Amino acid sequence: MGRRLSWHHVLAAVAVAFAGMAGCKCDGSKTEAEVSSTEQSLESYCRNMPACRRYEDAVAELERVAPPGSSCTKAETGSCGEFRYVEFSDGYYGYTHYFRASGPMVGARTWSDIAPQTDLGSVPSCTRIVERRLCITADSGG
Repeated sequence: MGRRLSWHHVLAAVAVAFAGMAGCKCDGSKTEAEVSSTEQSLESYCRNMPACRRYEDAVAELERVAPPGSSCTKAETGSCGEFRYVEFSDGYYGYTHYFRASGPMVGARTWSDIAPQTDLGSVPSCTRIVERRLCITADSGG
């Protein structure tokens, strides 16, 4: 008798078929439309967020939302290769914003307990070096 497929296998096969019909580039590269959509998403994400404009504004906003003694899970600034970053999390929602050394934001990574991680713009692949921690928790080593 033939092998019986689970619903998981059937759904995975359907997902692969739809991805193929939607023009998926399954080698991990992004299509032109995906790149444009990502850049648009960063623009939309930053539209009503002044802290997106410059690194200094993002640090000032981080200091505002994570003052000493606050209950944040993570609030830090640092460098990542040629970029600078600002990261915040309250345990339910968080973000990492990446900036060029000259100031403008180039990418953002957001996450929450009810939504998957989302990358917007150009999120660099680099080793982050913490320069400043604003909230100290038991697991942050600070």
